[in-house]
Amino acid sequence: MPPFFFSTTPLPPATPGTAYGPVTLTTDGAASRAKFKWTMVTLPEGLTLSSKGVLSGTPNVSLTAGLSSITVKATEKVGRTKTTVEATIPLTIT
Repeated sequence: MPPFFFSTTPLPPATPGTAYGPVTLTTDGAASRAKFKWTMVTLPEGLTLSSKGVLSGTPNVSLTAGLSSITVKATEKVGRTKTTVEATIPLTIT
């Protein structure tokens, strides 16, 4: 098991053409002194992810309603050690 992990609880639903968030992503099991850098792997068009793990934006009006997801990576840095974990989190487009 990695040193930290993501909750894969579904995110609040997103509506195309309507502002979303901000939603702050979090991890569990990280070192108390950990500093994270977040990066996006896949996001629905129109959403962005800050390096601090804040998801926001306006989903593109052409998105199809239904179950979607985001895939993100978080890199934990403690001292000279870096660990990266990737996760896919459910997101419903309404």
